[in-house]
Amino acid sequence: MEYRGLQIELKRDFPVNSAQTGYVITDGVCNVLPGATWAKTPSQARALIDAYIEAGGPIQKETESYNEFFSRLMREPVDSNKFWGIVQ
Repeated sequence: MEYRGLQIELKRDFPVNSAQTGYVITDGVCNVLPGATWAKTPSQARALIDAYIEAGGPIQKETESYNEFFSRLMREPVDSNKFWGIVQ
């Protein structure tokens, strides 16, 4: 389904027998949110798109780190290593 110029598509990497479903945000070809970001419901996916657009869109690869992108998206400082549960 299309929402605000982006596509909400069914996540395809869950096992066939799984009761779990999820949705990813694409430009019609590639995921537009960084990492393995996905939503459990279409309404959560629409909220992710709203936040993504309000935050200014895609990561600025030349000048912005993932921490800076997620901080902008979440409107608060974020350490992506802690966000994804990575301990160093």
